Amino acid sequence: TSQNFSDQVNNYSFTTSGTSLLIENIRRESFFTTVEVINSSNSNATIETSSIQDRLDVNCWPRYLNNLVEIFPSGNSWDKIALGIKHAIGLDDNGLLYSWGQNDQLQLGLGSNKWDPKNTPTQITSTGTKTFIDIDASAEVSFAIDSDNNMYAWGDNDLGTLAVGDYSDKPYPTLVKGHINWKRNLGGYRFQVALDDKD
Repeated sequence: TSQNFSDQVNNYSFTTSGTSLLIENIRRESFFTTVEVINSSNSNATIETSSIQDRLDVNCWPRYLNNLVEIFPSGNSWDKIALGIKHAIGLDDNGLLYSWGQNDQLQLGLGSNKWDPKNTPTQITSTGTKTFIDIDASAEVSFAIDSDNNMYAWGDNDLGTLAVGDYSDKPYPTLVKGHINWKRNLGGYRFQVALDDKD
């Protein structure tokens, strides 16, 4: 059960029993909790605080959040979508890769035309018949892990971020060096952190 105290101003009071109690602060004001355990004549109890999350501020500037529209209808075939600064990578239920957005650093994986942005999901066909299980995008780079746990990277590589053995930008998915069985790319900004199959 839940109880809403958002319309009250000063003190909140309620009684609960059970194994845990979650208090959620949905207002922007700081608050403190004090707890008193009241026992009946034939029971006893204790209480402890297991975790407290720091307040999280989210910038809801209307310039970015006004007029949100549904891009993909419910029941769509997307498995995962990853966002970079100016582009997106999509993985569908069949393990196929798509990209859309800006391509100024070749981050779409669609070829070397930097001035050819895409405003709809466009399939990345250079990978042939390979299927993929995970994707990641950050800054102006993109990564994908195929069903054999190989990682591919493309986009901005001025600092060697793609780990493909050189420093040139890659217009197509290129095999990451290392002969590692990859599990997941965790991302980064102008660097990358990733997990192998042993975590």
